[in-house]
Amino acid sequence: MEISPVFTILGIINTVISTIACPIIAGYKNRSIVGWIFGGLFLGLIGLIIVACLPRKD
Repeated sequence: MEISPVFTILGIINTVISTIACPIIAGYKNRSIVGWIFGGLFLGLIGLIIVACLPRKD
């Protein structure tokens, strides 16, 4: 069974968007930017949802 190239491209786009968006959101919430780069890279969309739901850190 072969994976469609469309799914591969969508997966890469999802990973790139999550890797860029997670540290941006984390920076607004005073969270670790470097930590959330890896969170977005390894967790993808789930990491993006997690960082978006976190409260702002004082």
